[in-house]
Amino acid sequence: MIQEGATLATARANGLVDMSEVGVIEEREQIQTALNELGYQTSIFNMSNNIEKLLEFLKTEKPDLIFNLVESLGDQAIHEMHVAGIYEILEIPYTGSPTVTLGTCLNKARTKEILSFHGIPTASLSSASN
Repeated sequence: MIQEGATLATARANGLVDMSEVGVIEEREQIQTALNELGYQTSIFNMSNNIEKLLEFLKTEKPDLIFNLVESLGDQAIHEMHVAGIYEILEIPYTGSPTVTLGTCLNKARTKEILSFHGIPTASLSSASN
């Protein structure tokens, strides 16, 4: 696991890279670099399964916008929507899909029903990866 505050290069040098996190870390670093180059102040927060720490961060930093890159919490994908729900409850704008969409997309059969209803073709459930 990449430790809080570590850059991808530092984490790699210390042998602390979970390969499932690499894309998100690279994306985070690219977003931060681009925003800083445009003159925006940025803060990085790694979830690390600690909701209390997230709430304290939000209270202290009072972000204008969150680039939401959370994909799970406690190795459970369903909590992705709960983190977005915290932002919604606190009325903090964030990027990405709203809570209801994140939750719906976790149910592949329901998502296929919705897409099919709107005429969007999808692979059959038997050929879709689970």
